[in-house]
Amino acid sequence: MSVQKRKKHSHQDSSNKFELEPIMKFQEISLDQALRILNESKITVSEDEASEILIFLHTIVKITLKEFLSPTD
Repeated sequence: MSVQKRKKHSHQDSSNKFELEPIMKFQEISLDQALRILNESKITVSEDEASEILIFLHTIVKITLKEFLSPTD
């Protein structure tokens, strides 16, 4: 079996599936800031894991805001 290399993702690239930029600007935290916050909370993760966490959280925020700010039918 071959070992598949994981591509290092930027949390900004993968989370742009829901575009709310015309409505508001997002100020994303850096990977270093996320690692510091997680370490202060006694959560030890790798850079790749922290990046995936940021992608997930940013996507959840965009989905939530889209649901609240979208016009209702």
